[in-house]
Amino acid sequence: MAARSLAAVLGLAWTMAASAVADDNPPWARFDVAVGQAALSGKPILFFVSTDLAPGATTLEGGLDRMFGSRLLRPRWPEFHWVKVADLKTMDLVKANVVNELIITDSDLNELFRGVVKTGPEAEKGINEALKKWVGRPIPYKTYDAGTFKQSTGKPLVLVFADTAKDSVALLTALEQPMLAKLTEKCDFARYTFAKDAEGVKKWNVVSAPTIIVLDTSKEEGQKAVSERVSGKKSPPELKALILRALKTAEKGAGK
Repeated sequence: MAARSLAAVLGLAWTMAASAVADDNPPWARFDVAVGQAALSGKPILFFVSTDLAPGATTLEGGLDRMFGSRLLRPRWPEFHWVKVADLKTMDLVKANVVNELIITDSDLNELFRGVVKTGPEAEKGINEALKKWVGRPIPYKTYDAGTFKQSTGKPLVLVFADTAKDSVALLTALEQPMLAKLTEKCDFARYTFAKDAEGVKKWNVVSAPTIIVLDTSKEEGQKAVSERVSGKKSPPELKALILRALKTAEKGAGK
């Protein structure tokens, strides 16, 4: 009985010890995998150069990539997609210059930070600098009328029909996410509070909220200007695709 009790205690101790030893590496991924994941999540990508293969590079100080598993940096793991740059091909893709270089980009690979780091605090400082640039953009909604349409000539005019339900709140929040900021600043926005008998709802034949209607302002104001119409909750990547299409339509209209 005593032997079984001792075995049980030792087993429990071993289990607790094993669970206390977590993986001390971030979820490193290949370049193509991280870029694909970032396109869906909208998260930035963190690259750390851990190779000394580049011409003129200094010798890698052993295990510096493990600083990202420290107590200081472990809480930052969910904020990024992680790529350890350990070959010349990936170094070329991120235009890496030296060993121990930290490169942080947005989900479209636009650079947010670049610098050599050798300690956890230096890496944390770089991360914080990058995230200062990776911010959302509040949407400056206008009240729609024919004058609003005329003033928006050359830009997509995005009409947002929303109420207080959770899907509308989610869509309004998604429009302000960092991955959309550089795109939404190229558009104008007007917002309607959705109500079935409201004048604007009738004018644009909207039957539910949330609904987004994108107007091509190179055309005559009214239904003929509608270039996109979507309803229901949309993720930031879905909204990004929608706005990219709208901007492409606006470019074509400007070229007429």
